[in-house]
Amino acid sequence: RYCTQIAVRGDKVPETAEIRRALHGLGTSTIVIQSGGTAKIHIHADAPAVVRDLLGGYGEIVSEVIEDTHLVGAGRHVALVTDSAADLPHDWAERHGVAVVPLQVIVGDRTYRDGIDLDSEGLKEILTTPGAPTPKTSQPPPALFVERFGAALDTGAEALLGIFVSGALSGTYGSAAAAMKEFEVPAQAIDSRSGSLGVGLLVARAVELLDDGHSLDEVAAELRAVRDRSNIFLTVDTFEYLLRSGRVGRAKAWLGGLLDLKPILSLDDQGRVVKAGTARGTEALLDQVLQLLAERLSGASRYRLGVSHFAVPEVAATLVSELEERFDPVEILSGPTTASLAVHTGPGAWAVAYQVEE
Repeated sequence: RYCTQIAVRGDKVPETAEIRRALHGLGTSTIVIQSGGTAKIHIHADAPAVVRDLLGGYGEIVSEVIEDTHLVGAGRHVALVTDSAADLPHDWAERHGVAVVPLQVIVGDRTYRDGIDLDSEGLKEILTTPGAPTPKTSQPPPALFVERFGAALDTGAEALLGIFVSGALSGTYGSAAAAMKEFEVPAQAIDSRSGSLGVGLLVARAVELLDDGHSLDEVAAELRAVRDRSNIFLTVDTFEYLLRSGRVGRAKAWLGGLLDLKPILSLDDQGRVVKAGTARGTEALLDQVLQLLAERLSGASRYRLGVSHFAVPEVAATLVSELEERFDPVEILSGPTTASLAVHTGPGAWAVAYQVEE
């Protein structure tokens, strides 16, 4: 019932696997991330005090947030659901009552729930382990959509709104739309025609509109209009992972690596990956992406921005700083790329999403 987020710091903090074993049976949706002697734990538990006492035995609790999930989103007349490819930070989604359905990452004979069992840090470890199987991704099973839609409606909502990763990139949208038909309530499934925070920014706009009291159909119409004025710019450190996913041919990958050409990718009006430009060397990338962004935002009076990255937080921080200095967005969302997307981009990738609302 309670979304529990605790950070603990100290010399006695054990490895991630040991913390997971200790928490086994105390809750669900467990996520453990470690960095610099601090462990950050996320778990849905019925007895958060028990979790706190256990973790407190490892060291000093430096932050703690406990929220009643029965209250998050309660009272909203439309239940809002997205998938993990939206790259929404966990705390943001929970704070705004957004249900997130995890995609799947398959490594050998093991299947991970995206963002729950595996994050981008864990994926990087797999990708850099010699001899490890090549990770693959899969859409959520239809039964999981039915389960999550049902749970979302249990909050007292009378309608469903789903916003999902581009149907041109994944079968997630199609499965979700089919699952919605199992419920005898008004429902709208939105193909974002985007990925990463291109999806997440649409969710942010939906939250705003729903909380202002707009109807399901009004929100869906606005999101489809906004979608057509929005996009994402993505760049990668190496062509290797795009090559594996079939996004570039071998000749282009070889030539790009030889000339130190870095691609700038975007999405067409159907949500398919297209080239938006190239830059020779890492230093030129930031300036060119910011220039492209300025062109797309020219004349816009209201817009949101998002920054996602795979294992380059320093680049993301610089980018967020530049966006804050050069632009005046309603909101900037920022965070690590989810594992299901990072599989296809590789470490060093980063992206900027924009959404023009007026």
